[in-house]
Amino acid sequence: MNPITSAAVLLSVTWPAATAAPGEATAATLRLRDAGAVAVIRPGEPIFTNRPYTFEAFPAELTGLAFVRHEIEASWRAEVIRAGWLQVLTAAPETAAGHGQAARLLAAGFEEVAAAGRHQLFGQSPADRVALYRKQVQVGEVLEFHRWTVVAAGQIEPSPFQELLARAAREEAVGRHVRENLLTLQPDYVVFVPQQRREIVGDRYNDHFQVFDKPDGTLFAAWTQATAEGEVDQHICFARSRDRGRTWSAPLILAGSPNYVNPQPIASWQQPLVSKSGRIYLLWNQRISNDPLHHGIMVGKYSDDDGETWSQPRVVPLPRTNRDPVDKPPSWCIWQWPLRLGAGGKYLVGLTRHGAIDPATAPAGQSRLTGSTVEFMQYDNIDDDPPATPSTPA
Repeated sequence: MNPITSAAVLLSVTWPAATAAPGEATAATLRLRDAGAVAVIRPGEPIFTNRPYTFEAFPAELTGLAFVRHEIEASWRAEVIRAGWLQVLTAAPETAAGHGQAARLLAAGFEEVAAAGRHQLFGQSPADRVALYRKQVQVGEVLEFHRWTVVAAGQIEPSPFQELLARAAREEAVGRHVRENLLTLQPDYVVFVPQQRREIVGDRYNDHFQVFDKPDGTLFAAWTQATAEGEVDQHICFARSRDRGRTWSAPLILAGSPNYVNPQPIASWQQPLVSKSGRIYLLWNQRISNDPLHHGIMVGKYSDDDGETWSQPRVVPLPRTNRDPVDKPPSWCIWQWPLRLGAGGKYLVGLTRHGAIDPATAPAGQSRLTGSTVEFMQYDNIDDDPPATPSTPA
């Protein structure tokens, strides 16, 4: 590539004057951190997803609000994204033990609204008579609810990965791991979920993940993927988002082998760069021999249409040093993407280079790896939009 060079709930609530001070009547807004359906509280509305119970009697001030519909046994979490009042119905504390969450709610800072009295929310059992609890919640607060509660707030947003959680529940092969990771990490956005069909695409291992953008707000992601770390199907993936990260295109494999069945030369550790014109460059370590994993040449592609189409791959001259082996490509790795930290805003990137010539132990005319060094490279002319043409070392 020349001339690249390197050197449950909703709606507003108005509290009666006797129970709400001026300015305190705003209902909270929540964002779910788990899958769950949002529905409106009204007579006859189903309450749970796995029981036939519907709303019968409840405090009048809850009518028209929304709630989170779950299985009756479900535990789930929500984050407060707008401060305000939160209201919860659960089995009254004097009912049969184990049905309600009164003690948990009190421990979490809720207080019982005694004026609301008791209501037979559904059925005829005394265990299903409910009490009303409330709390003034703050932005950033994360609340956890357990069997069984009906939560009402001013507004609610679904989990940003609700569809993935639903899929995890359906697909046993990937479901448990997907769900555990999503609920543990609580990401705001999800770029890719492994399909784990290694005969088609080796995607269980995903590493060196990078997200970068253009001034128009388009987001791009690039990463190294394989069946497992160091596998023969290690390859470079690329994806794009046009809605600020909420949805992403399916991964496009730009180099390397999609799977271990018919392996191609390994491609790893991509470096994304965006020129001032908006051209996207992606460079990587391309293995061309059976030497250990880090031995490779630098290869790259570019795209002028946000990754829809790409140029043919071309070799990018990687400066050699006297520490490189003389009989094979250098052993090197770049773990981060280049940043505009060089002179005049040029791209600069850190490089780990393995190896040093050890004349005392190396066979004649050869060398062996005896250590590693940290170096920096500067890309001098990315903003000139260099074309993808065969190149010679600088």
